[in-house]
Amino acid sequence: MPPERTFHYEAMFLVGQSSAADLGAVITHIDELLGRCEAKLVSMAKWDERRLAFEIEKQKRGLYILTYFEAPAQKISQLDRDCQMSETIMRLLVTRADHLTMEEMQAADGREALMREAKLRAQIDAERAAAIELSPGGAEIEQGRLVGLAILPDVHGLLGQLARVAATVFDTNGHGRRHQRPWPLVTTAMAVVDGRGRYVAWLLPLC
Repeated sequence: MPPERTFHYEAMFLVGQSSAADLGAVITHIDELLGRCEAKLVSMAKWDERRLAFEIEKQKRGLYILTYFEAPAQKISQLDRDCQMSETIMRLLVTRADHLTMEEMQAADGREALMREAKLRAQIDAERAAAIELSPGGAEIEQGRLVGLAILPDVHGLLGQLARVAATVFDTNGHGRRHQRPWPLVTTAMAVVDGRGRYVAWLLPLC
């Protein structure tokens, strides 16, 4: 039997914003996908993270991971099938990288920067989880819908000095109504967070 012919390939993986929140898991998943098709990874880097031209699987933003690898030609179809079945990878584009030298592909390697960003994101998520205590009946916002509240202590001691505050109250559809009322003292802040952990409003309760 003749040996399998191998070529160098360029592959762009598109990951949804919800999956991209755990960047370390994304990197591991791509490594596993390439391993299944007997690929030898040459380089991997974050190409971009941007708003999509149109929604894909209800995702409005995406993370693009660019890879160069060597693999048997017969295994590329398997990689495509695995990505189609993946819950992490939304799209895959694979082309031959015959126009690049090995040095050029290696120069595009950004795995160290990817790992640093993955660690930073994990650290931020851990700090946010440590700071936020979910209320007994609460949860968080998903896809712009309010399903609960997160309570943060007044760690800076500044909120207690407020006499009048402007608060945003969200209804169950995530639409805001603003009002003002005098509150003599505020010791705790309630932050409404969206699916990506961003604080989209503050609710300042009476002490």
